Amino acid sequence: MGRPTIQCPCDRRFDEPAFKYDAPPAGETRFELGGQAYCRAYFRCGLCGHWYSDHKMDLTNLYDGAYAESTYGHRMRQTFDRILALPEEKSDNAGRVARILSFARSFFPHGKKPRLLDVGSGLECFPIV
Repeated sequence: MGRPTIQCPCDRRFDEPAFKYDAPPAGETRFELGGQAYCRAYFRCGLCGHWYSDHKMDLTNLYDGAYAESTYGHRMRQTFDRILALPEEKSDNAGRVARILSFARSFFPHGKKPRLLDVGSGLECFPIV
């Protein structure tokens, strides 16, 4: 497997395989990978609990061309509105926001409103919740 882009502080000495995909899972957009085999794996550090992904695919050209059109097509606004309209108990975005805020309250100065950067934000629903 290739090296992950984010490294565990334990330098992978305590890797525990979590799961692996040899084909895109149901619901994942099918992108043209230039004939490459699809392979994604996820690991968890058994010592520090850090999770990361590892893959063999060259994704250099993934965002070239019509990424948004391939992912959402003409229904981008409808998808955005549907996600934001989900009740909190059915929204994984609400859960993500709660986890981030809980973490921020525990580790950052009190009285300051946390700011966040959502990398790979897709429709940017997560920071809005």
